[in-house]
Amino acid sequence: MVLITQVALSLLYRDMNLGTVTWDKVDKERETIQGWVAALIKVTTADQYTMSGCTWEQCLQGGSRYLRDILLNYREDIFSCPWLSSASRANKALLDILLENLLPGAKHIGDQQVEAAYISLARNFCFNRTFLITSDGRMGIGPSAAQSGDMVAVILGSGVPFVLRSRQGPQPQPQEQDWVGNEKKRGQGFQSDYWHVVGESYMQGLMNGEAVAASRQGTLEEMILALV
Repeated sequence: MVLITQVALSLLYRDMNLGTVTWDKVDKERETIQGWVAALIKVTTADQYTMSGCTWEQCLQGGSRYLRDILLNYREDIFSCPWLSSASRANKALLDILLENLLPGAKHIGDQQVEAAYISLARNFCFNRTFLITSDGRMGIGPSAAQSGDMVAVILGSGVPFVLRSRQGPQPQPQEQDWVGNEKKRGQGFQSDYWHVVGESYMQGLMNGEAVAASRQGTLEEMILALV
């Protein structure tokens, strides 16, 4: 989580330092970066901020403050890139201003209890879990045994998305009664594989029935899977 944030900010600062990105560009990207921060905080707390007695705004402030502290503590790592070897103190001060402007609520928060509440939630939901990023850019947390190449799937009737791992085996074909939605799927996608359930996950954009709605709209593929 820290490394991903460092790389993103480093690349942004590099482009600014080289003159390929202007402050107008930063202003246009601010909303995107703020959305990224909010999504990260929501994922690491599994969107259960009410368990700490906080509102979402307080959780966002606490998480932003914690994230800013991490970035400042690891600032030397951010500036270890070769293209920043000659960066002046003035340029480094510019990064502090960048952090203050781009991370919502990251500075001048009077009540440190909101930060402690976020840390407590994140430790609870991220304990023995791993941070996930899917091929389409979704963030999530899942079982510590998850590996690159695993698949996130919403199984009809389940309450949460699952991390699945392909296990090559015989190639069973669906029987006549095997239907998915209104269209029979035969010989498509991964249905010739067996799949092992690695564990449950929290996945951005898949927790509130979005997958079912997307499948009805035809924007998400449905498949028949053999679980073992």
